[in-house]
Amino acid sequence: MHIIIIVIAAFVLLGRTLFPGNGEIIYGGDLLTQFYYWKGFLADNLRQLIIPFWNPYNFSGTPFLAHPGVAPFYPATLIYLLFPLNISFSLNYFLHLTIGGFGMYYLARKYTDKIAAVISSIAFIWSGFFSSRIYAGHVDLLTTAVWIPWVIYQFLRLSEKPENRKNLIFAVISLVFLILAGYSAYLVFTLEFIFLLLIYLLIKKSPQFPKILTSFFLVIFISLGITAVQWLPTWQLTGNSIRAKGLPYELASWGSLPLTGLKLFINPFDRTQLNKISYSIGGGPRENPFDHFPGRIPVFILLGFLILYLLNFFISKKNNLKLNPDFWFFLLVCLFFLGISFGHYLKPSLHFLIYQLIPFYRYIRIPTQNLIIPVVLIPVMVGIILSKLRFGFLKIILGLGLAGELILFDRQFIFLTVLPVQKNDKSIINQINSAPGSGRLLPAFRVISPLLDRFDLNASMLYRFETTSGYDPVILKNYYDFIDTSQGNEISSLPFFNVEIPPIDLSKKTAGILNVDKILNEDGSIVANSNYLPRFYFSQNDICRDENNKIEVLEYSLNKITLKSSADCNLKLLSGEVFYPGWRAKINGKNTPVLISNIAFRTINLPEGNHTVEYFYYPYIYLYGAIISTSAFIIFNFLLKKYYES
Repeated sequence: MHIIIIVIAAFVLLGRTLFPGNGEIIYGGDLLTQFYYWKGFLADNLRQLIIPFWNPYNFSGTPFLAHPGVAPFYPATLIYLLFPLNISFSLNYFLHLTIGGFGMYYLARKYTDKIAAVISSIAFIWSGFFSSRIYAGHVDLLTTAVWIPWVIYQFLRLSEKPENRKNLIFAVISLVFLILAGYSAYLVFTLEFIFLLLIYLLIKKSPQFPKILTSFFLVIFISLGITAVQWLPTWQLTGNSIRAKGLPYELASWGSLPLTGLKLFINPFDRTQLNKISYSIGGGPRENPFDHFPGRIPVFILLGFLILYLLNFFISKKNNLKLNPDFWFFLLVCLFFLGISFGHYLKPSLHFLIYQLIPFYRYIRIPTQNLIIPVVLIPVMVGIILSKLRFGFLKIILGLGLAGELILFDRQFIFLTVLPVQKNDKSIINQINSAPGSGRLLPAFRVISPLLDRFDLNASMLYRFETTSGYDPVILKNYYDFIDTSQGNEISSLPFFNVEIPPIDLSKKTAGILNVDKILNEDGSIVANSNYLPRFYFSQNDICRDENNKIEVLEYSLNKITLKSSADCNLKLLSGEVFYPGWRAKINGKNTPVLISNIAFRTINLPEGNHTVEYFYYPYIYLYGAIISTSAFIIFNFLLKKYYES
């Protein structure tokens, strides 16, 4: 019965959006501009038995399968292959809200009765965090967050019986799903929690601490090994992106919670405080709320108990309100992550200290993201408090009040809208497709342009035309550096443009080298650009006669390009194709090194004569990841076998 209530709660939260009609899809800012195209591109290619390692349609070519938002090895990604896209996103949300609800139920059930655990579950999946994530279209954040209660629950069980293989196996499974879901920042925060849990267990002087420490590290080691086939290529991409050396602190601390922002836990629409955070989650048709709102009633229950506890302690000098010690650990952990979320507003800054000590924090923007851990732990603490109430009816009244407040908050951010294909201006798409030439399109506008209401920067993936830009926080650094350098920018543009390339000055040679033959202006008009280089061209050589040097494109697909060339002498074959590890080349079937020219582009040395040239993307990083994953899975399978034998 309690499990059914959680399923119903997920159903009620999504409501009508679970059944989008033709031309409808659940609203979400990034869902409509990013995930719709990413998941659609993945599904379309896999249905044709093509593995889309590479995306030639954005940023003059960029890795696709390695992108963290794609999550190709996450089991739930199958949904996008089995159902139409508009239905897939709704089903995906329903599945994960149910998973999150179950995880919270079992976590809370460790400390509470069934009714309190159900209330904790509803407080979690109906919290403002999930409705805000749906509204913002942060698909990867939602699908990753729901596994955090499971990981915490399984590691707590493992700490109680570290020698139990069953506990170890389920801890591995939960952490593997969290990693594969794709949002690495939440993995970092979860691992921080596990580290704090180890400190807590050490302070408690658990007699099994050495075994606990060993089992924890074994779970993390096996989980990272099993998932290597996904995260290793992603890590390579990150290392070659604009985040390669981490973000400067002024950018990493963007989105810090002001100290006065504590008011947002009571009033999530306090515009004065929200404006200080300088981070908008949606930018859509609704007023943006505080995106980690746990609900007023859960906050009041928690604060009310703490006040009563202190009064009881100082007045009676006795501890009559006894709770499981884990409650106080959870409370301290919440305060720790709250302190990090203050970012640069807190002096001295805990966030800055961790930014310096933990390298992964240098890749994460928006310190308020750390509040995901309090979002998980507050419902648990509320459940613990409610389970201590003597009168059952009071527990139910508080639970109903909590649910009523949250559902009223949530429903305003969960609604249907039109499909992106209906929003995209067909006249613009037709102009692009009918324009003469086979060069790239330069979108001459920013990600904040009003034109985005008529044309998405990532729409090129759907309509299959190559562009120089896109909307993505993971842009290849060599490509970004080329644009900065060719524009004559003396300092990096990264602090100002970190999900798009810097605006391109058409008076420079940049657009020409990028093979731009058409430009989409902010007013929606398309103009031709005659001053551009071909996609492939030869280096200058006074000995050769240019009229005898020819290059012809025979095939241009996702992972392979075939050319036919003839030249009177040895030349360099230059291109406007972005260089990235994994791209290889053959001349007449024989391997030849792929070099870098103009900071960011693929080049090969081409001997004189007639040749067939093949560029092909064969990323060995997936092979390395598969070997690691297979080895780790063998170890895991051995443990699983031993468990069933015992």
